[in-house]
Amino acid sequence: MKNLPVGEQSFEKLRKGDFVYVDKTPYIHRLLTTSAGYIFLSRPRRFGKSLLLSTVKALFEGKKELFNGLYIEDKIEWACYPVIMLDMGGMNILSLEDMRAGLISKLQDIAHANGLDIDLKEPVSFLSRLILQLYERSGKQVVVLIDEYEKPILDAIDNLKKANEIRELLHFFYGALKASSSYLKFLMVTGITKISQTTIFSGFNNLNDISFHEAYAGICGYTQQELEMNFGDYINRLSSVKAAMDQIETNGYAKPYLNQKKAVHKLALAFTKGEIAYHEEVMT
Repeated sequence: MKNLPVGEQSFEKLRKGDFVYVDKTPYIHRLLTTSAGYIFLSRPRRFGKSLLLSTVKALFEGKKELFNGLYIEDKIEWACYPVIMLDMGGMNILSLEDMRAGLISKLQDIAHANGLDIDLKEPVSFLSRLILQLYERSGKQVVVLIDEYEKPILDAIDNLKKANEIRELLHFFYGALKASSSYLKFLMVTGITKISQTTIFSGFNNLNDISFHEAYAGICGYTQQELEMNFGDYINRLSSVKAAMDQIETNGYAKPYLNQKKAVHKLALAFTKGEIAYHEEVMT
């Protein structure tokens, strides 16, 4: 049996490491061929948003070999584009200055990885310059992927003053994307919620929200059919398909989401443990 992707968010590592990968490229192909290229997606945590963005990143980087046997392999013209991928989680933000420093650090890493030397101290200016220089250097439009866009705000939600300061900074930071739209090939933003009634999304007024679009209901998580097709050996090892599914639903591993999607992380842990039982660490 293939390895289970417990906690793994890198598409490249999954494909090179002989892990189970549920093919979500039909949804990505639909995004590329039917949308304007400015996408917003919200899903609960542990539903595979980071892996989805990692897959999109590999696609735009032209890593065709990773897509061998997947739906999209022969559906597009493969090319390599510059990619900016920002994971907004994981920053230890004690102050607004920490937020600025964290953004600059992430942008500097991307600049250095692309052989660029940018010496700017303001995140908004740095992002704008980075996009422009990537475009000028490659001659191609830039792909921008933002994971957990609202995480810094949610982490500060108990401190209203701090949360508002971070929200204002992110409003201007994300606004740089709109100002650089002529240099962008594709933009995708993910989070666990869409923060409305605030200023943060005014910079994102042209994003296409696919969160509750029926055509993209299965873009993250697992459907019943995907479970049985991709995890059949693991399910059979536990018990019959029906008994396993009943226990999964009963114990909360697969809470309904749109078209009965299954949370990725919880199921992988369950199969790895070799049992379907309630574990507190799985549910948190």
